[in-house]
Amino acid sequence: MNVQIKRELMEVFDAIASSYAYSRRRPWRLILDELSGVSGRIADIGCGPGQYSAAVLRKPRIEAVCIDFSFEMLRIACKRLVKNDVYGRAHLVQADIENLPFRNNAFDSAIYVATIHHLPTHNSRLRSLREIFRTLKPKAKIVVTAWSILQPRFFKILVKNALLKIVKPDIKIGDTYVPWKHKGKVLKRFYHLFLPWELMDLCREAGFEILKAGGYKVKAKVFPENYYVVGLKRK
Repeated sequence: MNVQIKRELMEVFDAIASSYAYSRRRPWRLILDELSGVSGRIADIGCGPGQYSAAVLRKPRIEAVCIDFSFEMLRIACKRLVKNDVYGRAHLVQADIENLPFRNNAFDSAIYVATIHHLPTHNSRLRSLREIFRTLKPKAKIVVTAWSILQPRFFKILVKNALLKIVKPDIKIGDTYVPWKHKGKVLKRFYHLFLPWELMDLCREAGFEILKAGGYKVKAKVFPENYYVVGLKRK
C-alpha cells in the first residue's frame, strides 16, 4: 500500500507540476520568519516547485538542497532558481524522503512544508522525520507543516471517518483523497489530514524538542488550514 500510494502520488505531481507551481509562488511568512537567522546548508524536504529555497537563497552564506520525488517538480524548481539567480548555491535531488541519500549531520536546518501529510501511514511519516533528524546537525532547527482536518471543507470527511471507525477500528480518521483538476481530468492525491496534537506527537517521537507549535492561516478567517511545529535536534 505504501509503495503504491507513493507511486501514484509521484505520477500525479509529475502531471500537475506546472499548474501546481503556478498556485505556489509565494512562500509563507511563517517559514521565512523561522529561517531568518539561519546560515549554512538547508534541506528543503518535499521542495515542490522550489519557492522556499528561491526565497531563502536571496541571503548570503546559505546553500539549499532541494529534495523531491517528482522529477517534474524538480525541473520547475530548477527554472525558478535560475530565474532568481540563486541556482549556483542550490542542489536538486530526486529522492524518497523516507530514505534520504545523505550522511549523518549533513544539514544546518530543514524545512518540511506541506509534504508529510502525503505519506500514507504513521510509520512512514515517522520514518521521514527520523531520517531528517539523522541528517541534521546537533542544535539544528526544523520547521514542519501539515494540513489540518479541522477545516470546514473537511468536516464531512471527519464525521464520515469517525463513524466508520466505530465499525472498522483500522480506519484512520484523517485519511482521504483530495482532487486536483487538470486538463479536464480530476486527479486524486492522498492526504492524511492532521488532528491538532498529532504533528507535535510525531516530532517528539522522532526525537525533536518542540520549540513552537500551533496553527497557521493562509486564507482562513477562523480555522487554520495548517498545523506547524518548530523543532530542535538538541544533540
